[in-house]
Amino acid sequence: MIKALAMLLLGVPLIAAAATDARDSFTSVTPKNFDSGGDVSLQFHLHAESYLRSTTISRGESRLELELSPSQELEVASVTVDGEEIDFASYVENDALLDSVLVLHGDRIVFEAYPRMKPGQRHFGWSVTKVLTSATLATLVAQGKVNMDDAIEKYLPELRGSAWAGTSVQNIADMASGIDCRDSDGYQDTSTCVYRMEEALGITASTGDTPAFVPLIQGMQRLRPAGERNEYVSANTNVLMLLIERITEQSYAAAVQERIWQRIGAESDALMAISAEGHAYASGGLMARLRDLARFGRVFTDARRFPDIASTMMADLNSGAGINRSDESLKRLALEHGDDLPKRAGWQWDRVWDDGGLYKSGYLGQGLYVDAKRDLVIAWYGTGINYDEDATDMLPVARQLAVSGLFDSSSTNTDLKAVIQNRNHAYEAAFKAQDIPRLLALHTDDVVFMSSHRERVVGLKELEASLTGELSLGSSSLTLTTQEVTRSGELAMELGRYELTLGGDTQNPITDAGDYLVVWQQDAAGQWLIYRDITTSTQASP
Repeated sequence: MIKALAMLLLGVPLIAAAATDARDSFTSVTPKNFDSGGDVSLQFHLHAESYLRSTTISRGESRLELELSPSQELEVASVTVDGEEIDFASYVENDALLDSVLVLHGDRIVFEAYPRMKPGQRHFGWSVTKVLTSATLATLVAQGKVNMDDAIEKYLPELRGSAWAGTSVQNIADMASGIDCRDSDGYQDTSTCVYRMEEALGITASTGDTPAFVPLIQGMQRLRPAGERNEYVSANTNVLMLLIERITEQSYAAAVQERIWQRIGAESDALMAISAEGHAYASGGLMARLRDLARFGRVFTDARRFPDIASTMMADLNSGAGINRSDESLKRLALEHGDDLPKRAGWQWDRVWDDGGLYKSGYLGQGLYVDAKRDLVIAWYGTGINYDEDATDMLPVARQLAVSGLFDSSSTNTDLKAVIQNRNHAYEAAFKAQDIPRLLALHTDDVVFMSSHRERVVGLKELEASLTGELSLGSSSLTLTTQEVTRSGELAMELGRYELTLGGDTQNPITDAGDYLVVWQQDAAGQWLIYRDITTSTQASP
């Protein structure tokens, strides 16, 4: 029975034989017990801002609309958990350590459940935050502001003469710095390096002699040569945080906000835990809604919207880069994944499969699985028990779903109309927001647009000029109604109706309506883009 112990502990009220007052069994969240698991940790996870200092990571003006498109086929898909076969929906219902889960295929929500939290609640993300840090770093690499082969002291001179000196940014990002501050030494042991680091960042209980963060980093020692082994050292992520702040001349939260969060179309602001000194808990302090965590996952699957991530981190990992796992590590992973082994780790991702699947875990049961080849994001929050000794089974389940064939391109042909409609919704939203870069990202480079009473527009440069002129007239709106979609190979033809308003906030707005014919083209990543666009107005000639 799945997680029978957890269900016993969490699903059945505990009765204290000696308690005569209900208040005697109440346990509050404290700096000492917040990560002990169970109901106490769930309370912390859903209200972390009440227990920690935090700063806001503001959402952008435009919101990425996610189409609700539940998949019955996914709900009944068979997965194996603890040696037993069960359908996916029943697994979600019965895993008492799972707080919420969302499956995103493209921009469509094909499965969503909140067994132990509400959709509008933020959840503490723990180490899932690490790939938010590496994604922000990747934007700096794409701009040529950071070279991953450079030694860290080139950007952080204060680490000259320390054990970090000579360690490349890449080795730090790959969790292969060789620094002796392993998380496995113990989060609860006040004598360990990792405890002292989290104490300095305001996460764990003070020992009465809380260290300053930067001197603590400077004083860390080396365990082994850099690049030799992938070892989980959260200090690596926090050094990347210092690098990001130095290069951008912004706080970590501000850099994440500008470079990632305001680009994903988040529906809500996120929060980031910070210390009394003002240092971000970049290795684990993100607090966000589940849908926004899934939107963040699109950073790694949507190459057209995030070319800077695609051309750096994703290109690097897809080329086989990263740190190969040891034979001992692969034996342990085989217990979860059988022969389907993630043989590498890199760019803060815990597990990298050769087919492009990536996974990042969070302490006590959070997770983010992304798969660009299948245009798939699976995000979940969980709360384990006994200091992570028992946590949700979502990772092996997510990987089983990914390789099941449900998300292969051939299986989505019958849903093409829904996909096109979803792309149109994105176009409408970007048009209303006057977000020209987002509009351009929905077209092929060699797009051709033709409409009544005007010259044809050829290519993105001319389209940008045309859109700029139209949207400069004032507030705008566009409604697209798909009537018919047919497909031939990598091309699809859509027939529909449009209604357009330009300068809606002026005294003389321009309105139009008519028919359109759009030829869509599927790119190498599986995304459908506008290739040819023809509109015919049904209004009287001007």
